Amino acid sequence: MEVKGTVKLKLAAESGVSKSGKEWRKQSIVIDTGGEFNNEVAVSAFGDEKLKQMDKLEIGMDVKILCNVYSREYNGRYFHNI
Repeated sequence: MEVKGTVKLKLAAESGVSKSGKEWRKQSIVIDTGGEFNNEVAVSAFGDEKLKQMDKLEIGMDVKILCNVYSREYNGRYFHNI
């Protein structure tokens, strides 16, 4: 999936440990696509290499991001990660 727009917000990096004991890190940004409806999209990056790329982004910067969309079910509801 391709998301184009302007970086509106950079959220703080998060980290933790998975059930299998592996450490993980992620950071999310919010992109304003300029669309009429649902114009804000939160995109998350996982892992050190992707977080290094995320560090280069600044608020107000125009971006085009290629990303995967992942959905998971929890208690009969679906949640999405982009």
